[in-house]
Amino acid sequence: MEKIRKQLKRSIKPYDTVIARYVLRPLSAVIVQYLSKTFVTPNEITVSKFLLEICVAFFWIWGNFYQILCTLPLVFLALLFDCVDGDLARVKNMETPMGAWLDLILDRTGDGILFLSAALISCVKNVAYTSWILAYVAVFGILMDALTTEKQHTLVKDFKPAITCITNSFFREVILLFSGDFFLIALTIGVIINKIDLALGFIALLSNGYWTTRIIVYWKNSGILDFDHKQNAEHEGG
Repeated sequence: MEKIRKQLKRSIKPYDTVIARYVLRPLSAVIVQYLSKTFVTPNEITVSKFLLEICVAFFWIWGNFYQILCTLPLVFLALLFDCVDGDLARVKNMETPMGAWLDLILDRTGDGILFLSAALISCVKNVAYTSWILAYVAVFGILMDALTTEKQHTLVKDFKPAITCITNSFFREVILLFSGDFFLIALTIGVIINKIDLALGFIALLSNGYWTTRIIVYWKNSGILDFDHKQNAEHEGG
């Protein structure tokens, strides 16, 4: 039990969503303690998560109502695997650039497949071609959210997530609730209750709002991204 607590403490990140922090990470810590004694690799978990998302998309498009309803626990399992692969890599000391690249590529590809599958369903059922636009905007927001986070890890010295700049704890928890893992759960619920456009629009709004806000926050608070400050310093130095 002590090992699980230590693993949970190491795995939690400041920008983890509420779902990840209170549900997925604790479950991941338990699973990783078991998997660490097996030959299972983090990359195998990453690929398994991607295959789960393919199965979800298949059931969304060709399944009946009850099969679509069963995709909700499958999506939850995919989100859990997204925590397990990284935690397992740290425990087994198997963190590699290739593993990080594979995780990023398959995560975003899986997201794209699910969002476009949802748009296809909405077009067929409701003859609503706006679903394609909403899906593309939502996927763009999710890609930019991941890209801006990844680039700031490399560009910003002493990197700190933008969420840590929010001092109001309640507001910070609300943002962490309606982000990341919540997007796929919200999309799945939208598919189940046939409110796909509403789910896509909500996700598109939030995901694009997050990455634009992140850039603004770092522009104001990071010395590296504060080009006006650097130009003034160079002028005074010259």
